[in-house]
Amino acid sequence: MVADILLRHWGSKKLEASRRMQIKDVSVRGPSTLYQLRNIAFRSIWSSTQVANLGWLVQTVTISWLMAMISTSDLMVALVQASTTLPAFILSIIAGAIADTYSRRSVMIIGLSLIALASIALAVAAAFGFVSPWLILGLGFMAGCGFALNDPAWHASVGDNSTNEIFRLR
Repeated sequence: MVADILLRHWGSKKLEASRRMQIKDVSVRGPSTLYQLRNIAFRSIWSSTQVANLGWLVQTVTISWLMAMISTSDLMVALVQASTTLPAFILSIIAGAIADTYSRRSVMIIGLSLIALASIALAVAAAFGFVSPWLILGLGFMAGCGFALNDPAWHASVGDNSTNEIFRLR
């Protein structure tokens, strides 16, 4: 029915041309969503970043829980989230400039090292019973600074590690 209406409206030659265009459009396919994971460098950096982000989420929940256990103040519990996210808000532009000026790999390593150092220091302090609300906030802020340093470098390096075959296919 639709073909009859189109045939009357356009004529047979235009209908055949439109059918050929539809067939041609269907046969040309671009790369899949997971195409970039074929690149070994991209896959290793992407998977390690996913593990690091999972660790970051676990750490923020853990230090919030720890603050709720040792402090009776609701404000101190809320300040944990502020201390971990405030550095990303304040330092993102500066960290982006640093990532563009210096080696992105080195900037990411330094950022992840800051997160690891703050996490290890907090774990050692908790193991020996030296945890105080201000220590949690300070080490949370330090970990947030590491995240703020790592994140722009990671986002800028995605294009460096992707293959150019996608752009040639289009």
